Amino acid sequence: MEPKVTDPMQRTMNRDAKAGSDEDVYRYNPWRAPGFAPTSDPCGLAGGRHPSDPGGGDAVFTSIPAIAPNGPISLGAQGSEVLKKGKTMATWKAGSTVEVAWGIRFK
Repeated sequence: MEPKVTDPMQRTMNRDAKAGSDEDVYRYNPWRAPGFAPTSDPCGLAGGRHPSDPGGGDAVFTSIPAIAPNGPISLGAQGSEVLKKGKTMATWKAGSTVEVAWGIRFK
């Protein structure tokens, strides 16, 4: 699906790229088509994408026992399979509107 969010002022990364162009490497990420993007896993994918998908993240995560007790996490790994299981922090009603946030950590 082509991106629905095309205004550079509504993007946090790669804002100088023309929307939908080859330089717009995040054009197929879920946040560019809110409400339309398929969900591969309810807990997300490591790096934000499957290895065969174009663009986006390319990280391979090292083992952080508090988060991933079973060792390193590869790009595209399903969060529901590799992340530490714990107490549910929120329950949302289907169709409700919720406020969420996310962040990026660089070393």
